[in-house]
Amino acid sequence: MDPSKLVPPKAIVLLAGVLGLISLMFIYGGRLNYPPIRSDGMGYYLYLPAALIDHDLTLQTTIARSFGGTSPEWAGVNRIRETNRLLIKYPPGEAIMLAPFFLLAHGVTIASGIAEADGFSLLYQAAAAIGGLCYVLLGLNLLRTLLEESFSPFVVWWTLVVMLFGTNLFHYGTYDSIFSHAFSFCLFALFLYCVEQWYTRPGAGSTIGLAAVAGLITLVRPTNSLIFVFALLFNVNINGRAGLRERLRFLARHANLLLAGVLVYAVVLSPLLAYWKFITGHWIVFSYTGESFDFSHPQIANVLFSVRKGVFFWSPALLLAAAGFFLMKKYKPAYVLPTLVFMPLNLYIIASWRDWAYGGSFGHRAFVESIAIFAFGYASLVQSASAPARTRAVLLASTIFVLLSTRLMVEYWLGVIPFDGTTWQRFLSAL
Repeated sequence: MDPSKLVPPKAIVLLAGVLGLISLMFIYGGRLNYPPIRSDGMGYYLYLPAALIDHDLTLQTTIARSFGGTSPEWAGVNRIRETNRLLIKYPPGEAIMLAPFFLLAHGVTIASGIAEADGFSLLYQAAAAIGGLCYVLLGLNLLRTLLEESFSPFVVWWTLVVMLFGTNLFHYGTYDSIFSHAFSFCLFALFLYCVEQWYTRPGAGSTIGLAAVAGLITLVRPTNSLIFVFALLFNVNINGRAGLRERLRFLARHANLLLAGVLVYAVVLSPLLAYWKFITGHWIVFSYTGESFDFSHPQIANVLFSVRKGVFFWSPALLLAAAGFFLMKKYKPAYVLPTLVFMPLNLYIIASWRDWAYGGSFGHRAFVESIAIFAFGYASLVQSASAPARTRAVLLASTIFVLLSTRLMVEYWLGVIPFDGTTWQRFLSAL
C-alpha cells in the first residue's frame, strides 16, 4: 500500500504542524516548570527585547527590569573587560528571523493589556516557541519541493516522515524550538533550493537570494558556513578534474554576480559586526569566552556512536541515510560531490569542539540542520530498493527507528532521559 495516495507529501507538512502545536501544548501545559525561552535560546532571543523594547543593546535596561539586575550568564552573556559592557556570545541571526513573531506578540500584548509588554510574558513565550516550529515546517516544505524533483511521491512521503520523526528534528521544532537548530534546518533547506535556482538561472535575483540566505546561515551559527562548499561543488563531476575546471570557468564568467553576492553577504553580516564593535570596540570577536576547538583530538567515535550523544545511536535512521549517499549518483548526481565533501568536514568540525556533546540535548543537536542533506541519502536508498523484499526491509527498519526515536523523545520530555550524561542503564530503563 502506498501511503502517499492517502496522505500526500504536502499533507505531511500540515500534519507536522498540527502535531507540533499539540506537542507544544502538552509540553508547556503544566508539564514543565520553565518557559520556552531558556538556556541557549535565551541568549539568541535577548537581542529582541533589548533592541525593540528597551532600545539598549548593552542589556542594562533589560537585565534590570527582567532579571533583577543580575547578568544571566547561563544564557551566554559575558562582561567585556575593556568596555565593561555585556556581550551576548550568540550571533543575532535567530533574533532577526524571530522578529516578526516577536513584533506580533508585542502588538497583541499592548493592545490586549493581558500581560506586561516586557518581551518575556506569555504571548512572547508562545510566539517564540511557535516561531521555531514554523521555521521547521517551512524547511520541511522546501525539502519536500526539492525531493519531488527527483523521487516518487512514495519515497518523498517516507523520507519526510522518517527525517521528521526518526531523528531529533521534531524535538527541535517543539520542545527546544527556541534553540538555533530549527532556524538552521530551515536555512539549510532554503540554501539548497537557492543553489539549484542560481545554477539553473544565474542572475541578480537568484544571486541576492542565495547570498542573503548564506549571510543568515552565518548569523545564526557561524560554523554552519561550511555548507558554502555545497554551492561551490554543486553538480561538479566526481570522476575527474575536468568538472572542477569547468566550474572555475563558469564562476569566472559570472564574476560580476559573485562580487554582488559577496556585497550582499557583507551587508547581511553587518549587524553582527556593528554589534561587536559597539560592545567590545573590535570589529571581529571570538565571543565564546572559555570555549574552543581541539582539532588535534576530534571525538569522532563519541559523536557518532556513544550512548551519551551519538548521532547514529540516538537517530539510527540516519545510518540508512548515510548508506544512501553512495546511491545518490543515479537520483541526485548534483549532490554527490558536495555531500561527500561537506559531511566529513562537518563531522570533523563538530567533533573538534571541546564540549563534543554540546551540552543538554536530545541526541546530538549539532546535526539537526544537516538532516536537510541526509534526506537525499535516505530517499536514494528507498528509491534504489527495486526488489520488494529489500524495500520491505528498509521500510520495516525505518518504522522501528521512528517508533524508537519518538518513544525516546517523549521520555526525554518527561525527564526519564536526562539532558546529558545518559548511561546504558538510564537508556535501557527508558525503553
